[in-house]
Amino acid sequence: MKKLLLLPIVLLGLISANAQTSLLPAEGNYSFDNGTATNAYWWYMNGSSYANFVWQTAEKHSGAAAYQLNVTTAATQQYHIQIVSSANSAATYPTVASGTSYTLQFWMKTSNGGGVVRVSNVGSAPYSADVTITQGDWKLYSFTFNGNGTTYRPSIDIGLATVGTYYIDDVALYTTAGMNVVDVNNKKQLSIYPNPAKEIINLDSASLSDAKTISVFDISGKNVMNTPVSKSINVSKLTKGTYILKTDSGSSTKFIKE
Repeated sequence: MKKLLLLPIVLLGLISANAQTSLLPAEGNYSFDNGTATNAYWWYMNGSSYANFVWQTAEKHSGAAAYQLNVTTAATQQYHIQIVSSANSAATYPTVASGTSYTLQFWMKTSNGGGVVRVSNVGSAPYSADVTITQGDWKLYSFTFNGNGTTYRPSIDIGLATVGTYYIDDVALYTTAGMNVVDVNNKKQLSIYPNPAKEIINLDSASLSDAKTISVFDISGKNVMNTPVSKSINVSKLTKGTYILKTDSGSSTKFIKE
């Protein structure tokens, strides 16, 4: 019995000990909070004939502002629209070491857009795989790639984008192995049942205050599920194991999938 009790405690310690902040420099304005109406500190490498962008404060995932991309003409080739933060001489950009896996994440929202999105290093390698853009509320997009020893300044490359409005916020880069998505010892614990669970997890509505998105992570920090906030979520497709459930408002808890 003592051995059975020890495992969750060890896992909990590992998840908390792996805490990691984004490797991207604050001077790159990856939160978009430091822009102005005339300067978002981001620019196009391509796409000016297809889209325009706005730094705005009305619609954002967190903080003070977000980037608004307005696609006015549907792109006819992949990655006609590439956006990257302006180089800042005061910033120290990270080197993505060869043989190391990295994960870049950002939040995006569109009610009428579409296409695919990937990330690259100012339009060059390393490239991530494509992720399909989905319509709806804010969604966390996650991209994993292997480093190649270069200095890294992420570009968001949108492929075959359809006409629409896209909001982007909170860009962050982590080493995949060191990602910590949540400290499950925090004071904003989610109340869920049953736990362990086989199919459906129910969430106490009081725990969902101000939340828009629910994310599930495995114990290595890999994002395995994102869904709009609901009083219940279906985890039947997850493999057996220990997971972290977290809302974008900061509440979190651990659960076991049977």
